[in-house]
Amino acid sequence: MVINDILEREAGPELGGTQIEGTVFFSDIKNFTSISESLPPSDVVMLLNNYFSIATDILMKNEGLLDKYIGDAIMAVFGAPIEKNNHASLAWQNCDGDQ
Repeated sequence: MVINDILEREAGPELGGTQIEGTVFFSDIKNFTSISESLPPSDVVMLLNNYFSIATDILMKNEGLLDKYIGDAIMAVFGAPIEKNNHASLAWQNCDGDQ
C-alpha cells in the first residue's frame, strides 16, 4: 500500500511537495443515466457498489491510488505520491476498450 511505502522510506515526505510525472485515470459506467433511470434505487446502489468494488480492486492491484468516486465515475492516480516510471502502463492495464 502507498502509506506503507511512504513510511518505509528513509526520507519522509518533503514539506511543500515535489514535482513528479504521473497519470490520472478516469472511468465511468457507459450509459449510466439511462441505466439508472430504468432501475429501482436499490438496484442502482447495488450496481454502483459492485462496480466500485471491482474497479477499485483492479486499480489497487495495479498500484493505483484511488482519489475519489464522482457519481458513477472513479478517479485514480498512477505514479504518485510514490514515483513510478511506468505510471502510464500501470493505468493502461486498467482499460479494456470501450466497455
